[in-house]
Amino acid sequence: MNNDDLVNVALSRRQFGKGLFAATSLIAGSTFGLIGKAYASQPKTGGHLRVASYASSANDTMDPAKAVFANDYFRCFTFYNALTRPDVKVQAQPDLAESWEAFDGAKRWVFKIRKDVKFHNGKAFTAHDVVYSMNRHKVPETGSAAKAIADTFASVTATTDHEVEFVLTDGNADLPLVLATAHFVIVADGATEFSDGGNGTGPYKLKEFRPGVKTLGERNASYHRPGAYVDSIEVFGINDGIARTNALVSGQADIILKVEKNTLAVIEGSGTAEVFRTPSAGFPCVSMQMDQSPFDNNDLRLAMKYLIDRERLLKTSFHGYGVIANDHIFHPDSAYYNADIPQRTMDLDKAKFHLNKAGMVGQTIDMHVSEASVGGIDIGLTMQQAAAKAGLTLNLRREPADGFWSNIWAKRAFYAAEWNPRPVYDMILSLAFMPGAAWNETHIKDEKLAGLIAEARGETDQKRRKELYGAVQLISNESAGYGIPLFFDFVDATTTKVKGIDAIPLGYLGGLYFAESVWLDQ
Repeated sequence: MNNDDLVNVALSRRQFGKGLFAATSLIAGSTFGLIGKAYASQPKTGGHLRVASYASSANDTMDPAKAVFANDYFRCFTFYNALTRPDVKVQAQPDLAESWEAFDGAKRWVFKIRKDVKFHNGKAFTAHDVVYSMNRHKVPETGSAAKAIADTFASVTATTDHEVEFVLTDGNADLPLVLATAHFVIVADGATEFSDGGNGTGPYKLKEFRPGVKTLGERNASYHRPGAYVDSIEVFGINDGIARTNALVSGQADIILKVEKNTLAVIEGSGTAEVFRTPSAGFPCVSMQMDQSPFDNNDLRLAMKYLIDRERLLKTSFHGYGVIANDHIFHPDSAYYNADIPQRTMDLDKAKFHLNKAGMVGQTIDMHVSEASVGGIDIGLTMQQAAAKAGLTLNLRREPADGFWSNIWAKRAFYAAEWNPRPVYDMILSLAFMPGAAWNETHIKDEKLAGLIAEARGETDQKRRKELYGAVQLISNESAGYGIPLFFDFVDATTTKVKGIDAIPLGYLGGLYFAESVWLDQ
């Protein structure tokens, strides 16, 4: 399939799904064209699968609460299970939970869980493991990235050994999808040590874990769901995009995550590999810490947003694989999208106007960029060129991919980064826009915004929810510390012998859920 074929399929599928998306509350879903692979043949068992990821560091973890990178999410879905899981339309489906029901305006939820599941060490899975897994996120010493979300769980109780009740501080109509995400996979009751594999229930058991080097899993012969077809799965990091492509076409890897667009022709012409593309609501961003000078000045933040050439970035850096954004996290196809906010474009006159108001004309600012974030270097270069014309010097500091997320992200005042999509908007809003949240990288502290987010979370009337989210978008567009130029498609690649992966638009290669379903046609 060539590039034109990919674009045509994406457009036709995307148009087909618009009506369905309008009835959902999802950040990604049926709207987005899902370009994966369809298979008529039955899965085969056996073989060793080698996965080359784009992010690997000494901070790699087996602890779901501390998962940050793609490698971490892959481990969560390979060695553990969650109560629910998303399907290709990003609707919650049963996993460790058999069924669920909401009460009291979605403030109380009851989940009935499976009785036939065992952890890797042979221990039976019960409701008490669910209670422990949820509550450990609330303990500050855990250091959970999902604490802001878990803090909305007023109580999580095992009403029987196979039934769990969630009582929330406020209603949350999206709870089943929230619980499908990587941080909320289930660990054994009392687990505190995860370097040995965390003793999960997932399709693979941990055989070897060397942070920053590789993770090796072997098939769980007692897995409770269909799947776990290959004998073993190995994931390792290759931070350089060209090197990842070379590993694929030379036969050193069966799957690579995050294909660099300038290597697409190599993959398509190899005869042994093919592109796997998934349109999504993931986005690159320009992050500005709002409590640090000079970005505590909103005129400077606005100037930065007007320096972003969105059309050029989409066309050249992303090869058209995405759609334009408007400095907030809501996709244009979303039922909640606020079309009344004028689309921001690059405007040197407005940029210079705000730079003058901020007293920044003639000044120099450091901007950190890296290959670790999709499009990060290109975003920096295009902004640097535009800034020079507006009277500002952007000093680009190119950071190594290895260590960017631990040393630069959320630690520097100004940098280019990215966010993977989440199944519901409230997750990113709760993680990145609420005061005190673990991933509030821009240090925003807007009580009005926080109130809107909290109210929208429990609102079941879709008209009112759209109004609330529309107000959230306006605040983000006008004053928040994010410049968000576009939403990108996930572009991965596999050898032609890799089968069984569905395009779930929540992350690279099937939302990183693929360990259960993948098989090798050897």
